[in-house]
Amino acid sequence: QNFPTMRAWLALLAWGCLVASALCDEDVEAEAAPVAPLILEHSFGNDVFEKRGEIVLGVSASISVKNGPNFKDRVLELAKAGQDYRLRVRRGDVAILASVNACAFYLSGLRDKLQLHLDAEGQLQGMTILLQETVCDPSQLDSKHISQEKTSAVISRSSKGPEPYMDDLVQEMERKQKKGGAADEQPQSFFGKYWMYILPLVVMMLLKQPPQEAAAGGGG
Repeated sequence: QNFPTMRAWLALLAWGCLVASALCDEDVEAEAAPVAPLILEHSFGNDVFEKRGEIVLGVSASISVKNGPNFKDRVLELAKAGQDYRLRVRRGDVAILASVNACAFYLSGLRDKLQLHLDAEGQLQGMTILLQETVCDPSQLDSKHISQEKTSAVISRSSKGPEPYMDDLVQEMERKQKKGGAADEQPQSFFGKYWMYILPLVVMMLLKQPPQEAAAGGGG
Protein backbone atom coordinates (compact mmCIF):
# COMPACT_ATOMS: atom_id res chain seq x y z
CA GLN A 1 0.00 0.00 0.00
CA ASN A 2 1.15 3.55 -0.80
CA PHE A 3 0.87 6.01 2.06
CA PRO A 4 1.52 9.80 1.87
CA THR A 5 5.12 10.59 2.46
CA MET A 6 6.31 12.50 5.51
CA ARG A 7 7.05 15.47 3.29
CA ALA A 8 3.42 15.58 2.10
CA TRP A 9 2.17 15.44 5.70
CA LEU A 10 4.42 18.35 6.62
CA ALA A 11 3.12 20.32 3.64
CA LEU A 12 -0.47 19.70 4.69
CA LEU A 13 0.37 20.79 8.24
CA ALA A 14 1.95 23.99 6.92
CA TRP A 15 -1.13 24.58 4.79
CA GLY A 16 -3.35 24.34 7.86
CA CYS A 17 -1.15 26.79 9.78
CA LEU A 18 -1.30 29.32 6.96
CA VAL A 19 -5.08 28.92 6.74
CA ALA A 20 -5.38 29.71 10.44
CA SER A 21 -3.02 32.68 10.04
CA ALA A 22 -5.04 34.02 7.10
CA LEU A 23 -8.27 33.78 9.09
CA CYS A 24 -6.67 35.68 11.96
CA ASP A 25 -5.50 38.40 9.56
CA GLU A 26 -9.02 38.75 8.19
CA ASP A 27 -10.43 39.08 11.71
CA VAL A 28 -7.92 41.82 12.54
CA GLU A 29 -8.73 43.72 9.35
CA ALA A 30 -12.46 43.39 10.07
CA GLU A 31 -12.04 45.16 13.41
CA ALA A 32 -12.20 48.67 11.97
CA ALA A 33 -11.57 51.57 14.29
CA PRO A 34 -14.71 53.53 15.20
CA VAL A 35 -15.29 56.54 12.96
CA ALA A 36 -15.43 59.88 14.74
CA PRO A 37 -18.71 61.77 14.21
CA LEU A 38 -18.93 64.88 12.06
CA ILE A 39 -19.26 68.08 14.04
CA LEU A 40 -22.11 70.27 12.76
CA GLU A 41 -21.61 74.02 13.26
CA HIS A 42 -23.48 77.14 12.20
CA SER A 43 -22.70 80.83 11.80
CA PHE A 44 -24.95 83.89 12.05
CA GLY A 45 -23.57 86.54 9.71
CA ASN A 46 -19.94 86.32 10.82
CA ASP A 47 -16.96 84.00 10.70
CA VAL A 48 -17.60 82.60 14.18
CA PHE A 49 -18.99 79.07 14.05
CA GLU A 50 -20.83 77.55 16.99
CA LYS A 51 -21.51 73.87 17.53
CA ARG A 52 -25.03 72.87 16.53
CA GLY A 53 -24.82 69.08 16.77
CA GLU A 54 -23.17 65.89 15.52
CA ILE A 55 -23.67 63.55 12.57
CA VAL A 56 -22.70 59.88 12.59
CA LEU A 57 -22.23 58.32 9.15
CA GLY A 58 -22.99 54.65 8.55
CA VAL A 59 -25.46 52.91 6.30
CA SER A 60 -27.55 56.00 6.95
CA ALA A 61 -26.89 59.32 8.66
CA SER A 62 -27.79 59.79 12.31
CA ILE A 63 -27.98 63.41 13.45
CA SER A 64 -28.44 65.05 16.83
CA VAL A 65 -29.05 68.81 16.96
CA LYS A 66 -29.36 71.46 19.66
CA ASN A 67 -30.29 74.81 18.13
CA GLY A 68 -30.30 76.83 21.35
CA PRO A 69 -33.01 79.03 22.91
CA ASN A 70 -32.45 82.08 20.65
CA PHE A 71 -32.08 80.17 17.39
CA LYS A 72 -35.36 81.39 15.85
CA ASP A 73 -34.68 85.05 16.68
CA ARG A 74 -31.13 84.90 15.34
CA VAL A 75 -32.23 83.38 12.02
CA LEU A 76 -35.04 85.95 11.76
CA GLU A 77 -32.52 88.74 12.25
CA LEU A 78 -30.40 87.32 9.44
CA ALA A 79 -33.45 86.99 7.22
CA LYS A 80 -34.48 90.63 7.69
CA ALA A 81 -30.91 91.70 6.92
CA GLY A 82 -30.95 89.66 3.68
CA GLN A 83 -28.01 87.51 4.76
CA ASP A 84 -27.25 83.81 4.49
CA TYR A 85 -27.39 81.18 7.18
CA ARG A 86 -24.19 79.10 7.01
CA LEU A 87 -23.48 75.54 8.09
CA ARG A 88 -20.21 73.69 8.40
CA VAL A 89 -19.44 70.01 8.94
CA ARG A 90 -16.03 69.29 10.33
CA ARG A 91 -13.91 66.29 11.24
CA GLY A 92 -10.46 67.18 12.46
CA ASP A 93 -8.92 69.81 10.18
CA VAL A 94 -11.22 69.02 7.24
CA ALA A 95 -14.32 71.22 6.96
CA ILE A 96 -17.04 71.59 4.32
CA LEU A 97 -19.25 74.68 4.11
CA ALA A 98 -22.76 75.24 2.79
CA SER A 99 -25.16 78.16 3.04
CA VAL A 100 -28.79 79.03 2.31
CA ASN A 101 -30.82 82.20 2.21
CA ALA A 102 -31.85 82.88 5.82
CA CYS A 103 -35.21 84.24 4.70
CA ALA A 104 -36.04 81.06 2.76
CA PHE A 105 -34.85 78.99 5.73
CA TYR A 106 -37.12 80.88 8.11
CA LEU A 107 -40.14 80.66 5.80
CA SER A 108 -39.47 76.90 5.56
CA GLY A 109 -40.32 76.74 9.25
CA LEU A 110 -36.66 76.28 10.27
CA ARG A 111 -36.83 72.78 8.78
CA ASP A 112 -33.77 71.78 6.82
CA LYS A 113 -32.46 68.53 5.37
CA LEU A 114 -28.72 68.06 5.00
CA GLN A 115 -27.68 65.97 2.01
CA LEU A 116 -24.19 64.59 2.58
CA HIS A 117 -22.30 63.59 -0.57
CA LEU A 118 -19.94 60.63 -0.18
CA ASP A 119 -17.53 59.17 -2.72
CA ALA A 120 -17.09 55.49 -3.53
CA GLU A 121 -14.83 55.01 -0.48
CA GLY A 122 -17.30 56.65 1.91
CA GLN A 123 -15.35 59.90 2.29
CA LEU A 124 -17.37 63.08 2.69
CA GLN A 125 -17.02 65.29 -0.39
CA GLY A 126 -19.76 67.89 -0.08
CA MET A 127 -23.00 69.00 1.57
CA THR A 128 -26.25 70.48 0.28
CA ILE A 129 -28.94 72.14 2.40
CA LEU A 130 -32.45 71.28 1.18
CA LEU A 131 -35.39 73.54 2.11
CA GLN A 132 -39.13 73.43 1.54
CA GLU A 133 -39.14 77.06 0.38
CA THR A 134 -36.55 78.19 -2.14
CA VAL A 135 -37.66 81.83 -2.56
CA CYS A 136 -38.06 84.58 -0.03
CA ASP A 137 -40.88 87.06 0.53
CA PRO A 138 -39.70 89.38 3.33
CA SER A 139 -43.26 90.58 3.93
CA GLN A 140 -44.16 87.15 5.31
CA LEU A 141 -41.42 86.99 7.91
CA ASP A 142 -43.28 88.64 10.81
CA SER A 143 -46.46 86.61 10.21
CA LYS A 144 -44.69 83.26 9.87
CA HIS A 145 -45.50 80.91 12.71
CA ILE A 146 -42.72 78.50 13.65
CA SER A 147 -44.26 75.45 15.30
CA GLN A 148 -41.35 73.00 15.52
CA GLU A 149 -37.80 73.17 14.24
CA LYS A 150 -36.51 70.04 12.55
CA THR A 151 -33.20 69.01 10.98
CA SER A 152 -32.55 65.71 9.23
CA ALA A 153 -29.67 64.25 7.24
CA VAL A 154 -29.46 61.87 4.29
CA ILE A 155 -26.52 60.29 2.48
CA SER A 156 -25.96 60.54 -1.24
CA ARG A 157 -23.44 57.97 -2.48
CA SER A 158 -21.92 58.11 -5.91
CA SER A 159 -19.06 56.49 -7.80
CA LYS A 160 -17.75 59.91 -8.69
CA GLY A 161 -18.78 62.73 -6.39
CA PRO A 162 -17.90 66.41 -6.26
CA GLU A 163 -14.23 67.28 -6.61
CA PRO A 164 -12.56 67.20 -3.18
CA TYR A 165 -10.95 70.19 -1.59
CA MET A 166 -7.16 70.39 -1.60
CA ASP A 167 -7.01 69.50 2.10
CA ASP A 168 -9.06 66.36 1.44
CA LEU A 169 -6.74 65.38 -1.42
CA VAL A 170 -3.62 65.80 0.72
CA GLN A 171 -5.09 63.74 3.54
CA GLU A 172 -6.12 61.01 1.10
CA MET A 173 -2.55 60.79 -0.23
CA GLU A 174 -1.15 60.62 3.31
CA ARG A 175 -3.62 57.87 4.18
CA LYS A 176 -2.56 55.79 1.17
CA GLN A 177 1.12 56.28 2.02
CA LYS A 178 0.53 55.09 5.59
CA LYS A 179 -1.39 52.10 4.27
CA GLY A 180 1.48 51.27 1.92
CA GLY A 181 3.99 51.55 4.77
CA ALA A 182 1.95 49.14 6.87
CA ALA A 183 1.97 46.64 4.00
CA ASP A 184 5.77 46.91 3.76
CA GLU A 185 6.12 46.21 7.46
CA GLN A 186 4.07 42.99 7.16
CA PRO A 187 5.29 41.06 4.08
CA GLN A 188 3.78 37.86 5.49
CA SER A 189 0.33 39.17 4.60
CA PHE A 190 1.13 38.17 0.98
CA PHE A 191 0.91 34.51 1.95
CA GLY A 192 -2.21 35.21 4.02
CA LYS A 193 -3.92 36.51 0.88
CA TYR A 194 -2.61 34.03 -1.72
CA TRP A 195 -2.19 30.83 0.27
CA MET A 196 -5.13 29.22 -1.54
CA TYR A 197 -3.18 29.43 -4.79
CA ILE A 198 0.30 28.56 -3.57
CA LEU A 199 -0.28 25.67 -1.14
CA PRO A 200 -2.37 23.39 -3.42
CA LEU A 201 0.39 23.54 -6.04
CA VAL A 202 3.05 22.67 -3.47
CA VAL A 203 1.04 19.75 -2.10
CA MET A 204 0.30 18.40 -5.58
CA MET A 205 3.99 18.56 -6.52
CA LEU A 206 4.96 16.70 -3.35
CA LEU A 207 2.28 14.04 -3.76
CA LYS A 208 3.35 13.39 -7.38
CA GLN A 209 6.87 12.50 -6.29
CA PRO A 210 7.41 8.71 -6.55
CA PRO A 211 7.46 6.94 -3.16
CA GLN A 212 10.75 5.58 -1.94
CA GLU A 213 11.38 2.05 -3.12
CA ALA A 214 11.09 -0.56 -0.40
CA ALA A 215 14.14 -2.61 0.42
CA ALA A 216 14.48 -5.65 -1.80
CA GLY A 217 13.25 -8.87 -0.19
CA GLY A 218 14.28 -12.39 -0.70
CA GLY A 219 13.14 -13.96 -3.94
CA GLY A 220 11.05 -17.07 -4.00
